[in-house]
Amino acid sequence: MLGAILKHSKWPRPPLVLGFILGSIVERYMFISIERYGMGWMTRPVVAALFLLAAFAILGPLYQDVRSHGGIRGMMSGFSKPHWKVTNWLHVVLLCVFVFLVTLILFYSALG
Repeated sequence: MLGAILKHSKWPRPPLVLGFILGSIVERYMFISIERYGMGWMTRPVVAALFLLAAFAILGPLYQDVRSHGGIRGMMSGFSKPHWKVTNWLHVVLLCVFVFLVTLILFYSALG
């Protein structure tokens, strides 16, 4: 069902599948690393290089978009009234679910 919704909304599905498959593995090994080395494992050269690679992967497209619009000022101009489509509601629902889950986690962590 989720795959059909993502396909209809033209969202990529492989990152979702990778997240489901690799998420628990990454979480388990991150927990082991923090238990074994504390937060000092983040200062190791290989980990720092992976963090830099991730930062470039995230910030690279943003930088290219800013350059193609002639800077931040050019990127921020030309906004018009938003036009809502049915596919936009998926974003709204996912954002609401995310906010609900974060609130739930914060509530239960405050209880004990």
